[in-house]
Amino acid sequence: MVSKIFHVSGIEINFHDGEKKQSDRIISYDKAIEEIGFGKVQISVIFVTFLVLANTLSETMGISFVIPAAVCDLQLTPSDKGLLSSMSFLGIMVSSHIFGFLADTQGRRIVVLSTLLGSTISTVISVFMQNFIAFLVLRFISGIFVGGYSAVMYAYLGEYTASKYRASMLTWVTTSVGFVSVAMPLLAFWIMSYSWSYELYSGYLFRPWRLLILIYAFPGILAIICLYKLRESPKLLLSVRKDKEALEVVKWIFRTNKGKKHGEFDIAGLEPEASEIAVRNVKGIKAIFMSIIDQTLPLLKPPFVINFTACCCLHFGLFTCAGGLALFMPDILNKLAIAQERTGMDLKVCDVYNPQFKEVKNVTMTDVIVEECNDRVDLSIYTQTMYVGVGYIIGFIILSFIIKPSRRTLILVTTYAIAAIGGLIITFMTSQIAIIGFFTIIIFFAGVNVPVVNSAAVDIFPTYLRSMAVCCSMLFGRLGTFVSSNIIGIVIENYCQSTFFSIAGVCIACCAIAFILPRSK
Repeated sequence: MVSKIFHVSGIEINFHDGEKKQSDRIISYDKAIEEIGFGKVQISVIFVTFLVLANTLSETMGISFVIPAAVCDLQLTPSDKGLLSSMSFLGIMVSSHIFGFLADTQGRRIVVLSTLLGSTISTVISVFMQNFIAFLVLRFISGIFVGGYSAVMYAYLGEYTASKYRASMLTWVTTSVGFVSVAMPLLAFWIMSYSWSYELYSGYLFRPWRLLILIYAFPGILAIICLYKLRESPKLLLSVRKDKEALEVVKWIFRTNKGKKHGEFDIAGLEPEASEIAVRNVKGIKAIFMSIIDQTLPLLKPPFVINFTACCCLHFGLFTCAGGLALFMPDILNKLAIAQERTGMDLKVCDVYNPQFKEVKNVTMTDVIVEECNDRVDLSIYTQTMYVGVGYIIGFIILSFIIKPSRRTLILVTTYAIAAIGGLIITFMTSQIAIIGFFTIIIFFAGVNVPVVNSAAVDIFPTYLRSMAVCCSMLFGRLGTFVSSNIIGIVIENYCQSTFFSIAGVCIACCAIAFILPRSK
């Protein structure tokens, strides 16, 4: 290409022969995303993340709306209920670590796509299982796949979003928790109002609760279709030294967001952040296992170990309070509603579990608390649990406007403190409305911190550790739900008030841990 330069009255004029001059700008990925701006790609990623998180909630928490109606078909004992409620979380705990590694080395998108497909297939098959053990095993397998996409999508969305919008976007998509928390009981109210049954094979009855499980799997199916059209995270591609592929994805983001009318793409290359380290491709079981260890060890050493431990503890606490209690909320409210209907009395939440109640009140509660194969469901429990979802929607919308790294500690301490107060007060309430209100307070103000803690992890940890950090900290969260749901199932009948006080104690401990997280990256 030949350039000719003329000077006319002090003005320099450039004439270029041949093709246009190519840009030689090499900038960071974060700078490129900031220059391109927010557009169609980010909206698409937000929508898919919304669907994935909705599917995560329906797969893990939807079972709580199914259990009261499945008691007879699956012959569930009280301990079976706790085990079934927590089985998906056990599967997530088993798989989160390895899927975090695969997401950091092989790609976010492929991990999310494959695990969504596996989860959907497992859920559909489980619907046609006749006995408890087979159903339980498939819920566990489904949980294993849920562990692959439940946390990785936070990293995927965070890496498509400019840093100044990241915390807000992560909070916005978590409003899916609220919408699904409203949709699940609404769907349950609709489906469970029917009493039909069809015998598909010997001894197997297809009843409304089985249809409800299939409906709960729909967000995952839609997410698979939508995610298929998206691309891998450019930031992840840079971290594994696939620079050309990363640049191509950034060009795709530019074309999709801006269109041709906004001019030519003027970025020649992307520079990885100084802290990013290339991850080697590994083959063989032993090599993969050693690579997982190598990928995890940095999180257990300075400068990451303190923040990583804090994220793990905060997730454990919030899932212990919000997850464990939410799984039992429909069952507790169902018992309470039936007990109040039969006795005509205003009862405290622990009265239905108190073996001394029948003597004090001079009524027989045996048939209220323990009935042989009674799968009657008071449909009002589904409308009552919607209040939690409404609270999540309002809370997450407010949080998306106020969340900033500098406010992270204040938000965590305030919300955990309110949840703790709710746990201390709820057992003294006799009004059903008040009991539902305090259930909502505990579950909402603990659960609302999921995006706060995850946004901290996305900000704190570099790309090559980000999915591993989020997945491992979420693993501790699932552990909290698994432990609390099983403990609640075992002890609540004899130590009901102590159970709620313990939940309050966990929230208070999280208030102190929140001060460990840095105020900014």
